[in-house]
Amino acid sequence: MTFIEQPLLVTTVGDDRTIVLPDSIPSGATIGIVVLSDRPKRKLTRKERFKAALTEIEAAIIRSQQEPIDLPADAEFNALIERARKEPHAHRS
Repeated sequence: MTFIEQPLLVTTVGDDRTIVLPDSIPSGATIGIVVLSDRPKRKLTRKERFKAALTEIEAAIIRSQQEPIDLPADAEFNALIERARKEPHAHRS
């Protein structure tokens, strides 16, 4: 049997345990399935968590440059700060 290299497809198993594939995959095609875990096999170190957060922040900055978002007016921003100050915090006793 000869295998021809194909592009990698990533999908999620549905609640009914089906896998949806694009129409470019013909019926009866032989496919391989690899289960990818969303859970890390170990806890991330503080440095790894920081690096992951920094990566997300950088991605958000790039997205905001491509699709700018409306910023709240000063009054709205001040109201959000006041509301946050009034809400209970878990670390306070």
